[in-house]
Amino acid sequence: MRLIEFVALGGTIGWILVMMNVFGFGLMIRKWLEIRRFQRVVRPGLAKQIEERLQKAGVRGTVLLEAARTEVAQSCAPLERGMSALQTIATIAPLTGLLGTVVGIFNAFQIVSERGLDDPALFAGGIKLALVTTVIGLVVAIPHVVAYNAFATAIDAEQNALENELLLDLGEQERPKGA
Repeated sequence: MRLIEFVALGGTIGWILVMMNVFGFGLMIRKWLEIRRFQRVVRPGLAKQIEERLQKAGVRGTVLLEAARTEVAQSCAPLERGMSALQTIATIAPLTGLLGTVVGIFNAFQIVSERGLDDPALFAGGIKLALVTTVIGLVVAIPHVVAYNAFATAIDAEQNALENELLLDLGEQERPKGA
């Protein structure tokens, strides 16, 4: 059985799940490219840029630490874009598959109540819909959960590394000379 035929067995819910998957994979590719670009292009000089902005503003003391953390958070904020959509797909895909399961079971019992169990193939059609949508929902959800967790970890790591680098640089400047 070909993939398109398998998805077609899931009916409308199967196709909705496929559309969510296509959108989600596009989002995953975009997010991966954004993180790579941040790591290679943006991040290397970012600590110095933030440090210079804070020095120009004349921020000192404990306010400096909070200002530095705020600057880092704002600099990393673009990496967070799209993460909620990825998480939403990971969350609703299995629920949508479950909806297909309920619809398929409902259809199967509807057929039984109308025609009895004389033709098991009719009953099996509803069960098939139930199983197919469950499978598609899980196939969509699993890579999105993995990608969301991997991207969230990478973003946190970048933010922490940038913050540590900046705070280390600022700490060295705040220390009295000769100390």
